[in-house]
Amino acid sequence: MSNSDQGQTIDRLNFNGKEYMIADLTDKVKAGINVLLKIQQDLNNLSQEVRIQQAAQTEITKQITANIEEDKILISFIVYIFLLIFSRQTLIFSIIQIVLLVYIFTEYNKNDNFESLKKYIYLLIFIMLLGYEKYYSKQVSEKGEKFSIVKFIFGKREQEYDHEYIQFLKL
Repeated sequence: MSNSDQGQTIDRLNFNGKEYMIADLTDKVKAGINVLLKIQQDLNNLSQEVRIQQAAQTEITKQITANIEEDKILISFIVYIFLLIFSRQTLIFSIIQIVLLVYIFTEYNKNDNFESLKKYIYLLIFIMLLGYEKYYSKQVSEKGEKFSIVKFIFGKREQEYDHEYIQFLKL
């Protein structure tokens, strides 16, 4: 506002579609109008605050969604590593691990206390790694020069197996 705007006074008021002279209004009506103006100003401020909070909510929702997707990828990777290691075991180690997994899941379902099961989970990881190492040593000694670490970790390609496939006719 310029200095000339600050010196101007409003002499008329439009309220509910009717025009009133401010000088003709009582102090009680002027006070009521001032309260209405203050309420309108507060509503405008609240409206601005709501827009700010909605923008923050939208951004946080995007971040949470991204974090969930990252967590899914990490969990998928962990499960994949688990399956790779679990599938490269001797029979006795596989049986021990299955029994231990059943025990862990049963106990977790009983009391939902993950902390009390950590020692069993660490034992499972130790047995898995030990079984993996034993199976690795067995494969190296059996295959000798033909041993391939890539084939050991990821397995053979389908074409490398010596068996026939059944060809189904399209219906």
